[in-house]
Amino acid sequence: MALVWLQQTWNANRVVISVATSVATAAIAYSIYKVIFNVKEEEADEYFETIVLSKDPPNKKILVIGLNGAGKTSFVRCFGKGNKDGKAYDEPRPTVGFNVKSVNMGSALFDFWDVGGSEVCREYWKQFLQSVNYIVWVVDASDHERIGESREALIKFLQNDREIRPLLIVANKQDCKGAMKLSEIKKHLEVDTSTVINKSTRDIEMVGTQTPHGGKRKGIWAAYKSILEMS
Repeated sequence: MALVWLQQTWNANRVVISVATSVATAAIAYSIYKVIFNVKEEEADEYFETIVLSKDPPNKKILVIGLNGAGKTSFVRCFGKGNKDGKAYDEPRPTVGFNVKSVNMGSALFDFWDVGGSEVCREYWKQFLQSVNYIVWVVDASDHERIGESREALIKFLQNDREIRPLLIVANKQDCKGAMKLSEIKKHLEVDTSTVINKSTRDIEMVGTQTPHGGKRKGIWAAYKSILEMS
């Protein structure tokens, strides 16, 4: 009887050990997958070199605004196939008025409306809301002195958006010394604590980017995916 009991106990324990081992193996495999996947996400295709262009993609109008000097034009210029060396463009100048860039991004044709961020231009931002699908707000993450001004300008602008369009907040210039992280930008802009900038009423995403002239860019692929995924 003792031998039978020992055999039964061993078999039961062996099953437990087998299940535990399987769970552990699956957990390890999933962790490895996540690491690999995240690396691919970060390095995936910042220059859109492998993107397959569609012949007749749907049109998406994107309004890109923010304070002057935030890097809106540099951000928009990063969209487009290739140009990994960064030599195709000169150093961007401050936008006076607005610029429009249309680019085939595979599953959509993006019409970027890059509007100047001076105090004079801000008075006309609301005029560009017509037919806009998404709003991109670009923040200079290295400019601590103007983050409050950025918040006030964003709140004032969103009060004119009665259609509650999706909002992508781009914390640009992450490569600059002292640049604020996404958590800091979120706090300073009062995302979710403001009644206007709130995920309960608006689809809001945040992404950190760096778009140095002629340097290595980061976060553009993440911004691209965020725009596609926003409803």
